[in-house]
Amino acid sequence: MKQIALISGKGGTGKTSVTAAFIQLAKNAVAVDCDVDAANLYLLISPRNQRRSPAAFMSGYDAEVNKNRCISCGKCVPICVFDAIARDEADNKVKINHLLCEGCGACVTICRANAIRLVNKQAGESYISNTRFGVMAHAKLRAGEGSSGKLVAEIRKQAFDIAQSENNDFIILDGSPGTGCPVIATLTGTDYAIVVIEPTVSGIHDAKRVIELCRHFKVGVMAIINKYDINPAMSEVIERFADRENIKVIAKIAYDKIFSEAMKKQMTVVEYDKNSAAAASLVSAWDNLVKSIWLTY
Repeated sequence: MKQIALISGKGGTGKTSVTAAFIQLAKNAVAVDCDVDAANLYLLISPRNQRRSPAAFMSGYDAEVNKNRCISCGKCVPICVFDAIARDEADNKVKINHLLCEGCGACVTICRANAIRLVNKQAGESYISNTRFGVMAHAKLRAGEGSSGKLVAEIRKQAFDIAQSENNDFIILDGSPGTGCPVIATLTGTDYAIVVIEPTVSGIHDAKRVIELCRHFKVGVMAIINKYDINPAMSEVIERFADRENIKVIAKIAYDKIFSEAMKKQMTVVEYDKNSAAAASLVSAWDNLVKSIWLTY
């Protein structure tokens, strides 16, 4: 079983469209949407029979006020550096804005009436769903929460357990753009990272950053240049860079409106028109990836 992560230095490179096609072409893969802050893989592979995982995702703490104990002294209001505490106009006692509360506990320390306590906070939900291409692990982080890396690690563990029990050949992960915590959680323990790069100045700049991150975690790196024909000169720059860094470019995919057309139909490009040039490029990219994996081992 191999774990393959598709990542990009920036958003808008077409990474999720490529990921969805790879999930279809793999035929025996568990899909994981690691972009828990702004998940969109589900738009293309339509999870159904969705069920929530056995436990909600708990992370961090939240302050909770017992108004029966509150004596309206107001000492907790200025102590909160996040402005999460205010007086309730209805009864002059304090109330908590849970979107602003960071669970630091300063208010608990200052409250002489013991009216405030910290409670475990539900930061999101994780799901295991069926799709027309197999099982998918995905999640939703609640607004304002900062535990994205921890939630990615949780759904990756669920996917790994499923892949082991069902003898899947691949776990294919759709990572977040950038180099933050969810990307680090996506890359850790992954066999290969496929960096999807667009031929722009920001595209190659941000790709270099995420490739450096892959190297730090000793993850094998390959690349796909998407929309290569919108800027052939920059595509050549990317190819020369990849050659210097010993990074195999497994595909150069031309710009094609079929990507957005397939997205509107909630289909992969290969499903939407298997005879198109874009579909042929994606099939070739997957074949090159599989061949490269077998040559490595």
